[in-house]
Amino acid sequence: MAASSCKGMLDIGFTMLAAAARNTNRSTSWRCIRCLSSGVAPPPPPGTSSDTIPTPDNTQSSQPQPQREDFRTSESNPVNHTARHLGQYYTIPMADVPTVFPIGYSARWHKLLKPFQEASIMIRKPAVEIMDVMRHADYTNPPIKYLMYGRKGSGKTTCLNHILHSCHNQGCLIVHIPCANSWNVNNKWDFLDSVSHEGMYDQPALSSEWLKHFRSRNEHFLKKVILTSKCYEWSKREQTEAGEPLLSVVDQGLNRPKNATDVIGVVLKELRDQSSSGKYRLILAVKAVNGLFAEMTNVRKPGGYLIPVNELRMAYHFKKMLKGQWTNGAIIMTVDQHNCHQAPKWDFKPLHLLQKQGFEWLDPFVPVYVENYSDKEFESCMQYYISKQWIQMEQAKTEEGKLHLKLLSESNPGSFERICASL
Repeated sequence: MAASSCKGMLDIGFTMLAAAARNTNRSTSWRCIRCLSSGVAPPPPPGTSSDTIPTPDNTQSSQPQPQREDFRTSESNPVNHTARHLGQYYTIPMADVPTVFPIGYSARWHKLLKPFQEASIMIRKPAVEIMDVMRHADYTNPPIKYLMYGRKGSGKTTCLNHILHSCHNQGCLIVHIPCANSWNVNNKWDFLDSVSHEGMYDQPALSSEWLKHFRSRNEHFLKKVILTSKCYEWSKREQTEAGEPLLSVVDQGLNRPKNATDVIGVVLKELRDQSSSGKYRLILAVKAVNGLFAEMTNVRKPGGYLIPVNELRMAYHFKKMLKGQWTNGAIIMTVDQHNCHQAPKWDFKPLHLLQKQGFEWLDPFVPVYVENYSDKEFESCMQYYISKQWIQMEQAKTEEGKLHLKLLSESNPGSFERICASL
């Protein structure tokens, strides 16, 4: 009698678990669907349906899996990262972040520093391959140009940041453009007639901001290592004598914003001319380099005149650097669809984003394709988000929940992070 009573209670218990599981699966699916802009739900796993009553055997896979720690590596120096670290996260000391990655390098990544309470980057194949080639390159020749491309949100900027961290730890002088595309669309009041070149336009506020970040990152080079090769006259009363630290030129641009764009030209010229001296290794990094070769900005002057990009002095200065007519360095770039209105949103290939002029200007370069997450990278990212409580719903931590998230995001790093933000 007692045995039959226990059996009846177990049957009732399994029935209640089955009903709860059905409601949970529906809730998880609809919550994930709301995160997709297309509104299309992923198909259920083969051989299952929303009305299938789970048994004690098939409910085991729906239980949250224990967290693993193999998504992290204790090797925090990116100089030592190799293929055996692929798919793992390494941590950057928070005290080093302002120097390694000044504000503006990756806006989304900086926003996650506060909720995560740490700065971590996943070690991925494109970054490791580029760093390996850079270790064995001959720096007596003109710089090798590396161009990363891929779908929107695939992780090009994160790979670029990983490489820059490695260069920083090796003591390189870094010249970095956080996003060239944004120069053509932001702050329409910052396009002023050039002080020194008629028919061209300066961007004083943007130039001052760039100089501030450049100074913050390379101050030790600017103070003692690099000296001006000639005298520069800024006005009738102000000039920089030959032999002064290059820092004095940078400070001129920060103190006199109207001269900031011309100061950038002087700084880049001095870096090019002195790169062969062997005093420093020069790294030029440009996110969304296609922005420098766009046809038009979105800024109209009185009379309806739309300002072309080739009339911007800042774009002119950096395009001269991209020619690669200097030595002892490397050029690392990405092409990006962000803020790129004239190119088809679905086309991410370099030729379509750079157009003919930009492609020929940068040629020859080494194309590096940045794919979406592999299975190992997706699992590592999932475990990292769970460890940081970025994913809190228990249903999303199950194997079925992981499968739904993988299908909804298509393993795209950017999409996956945005979807998980609401879980």
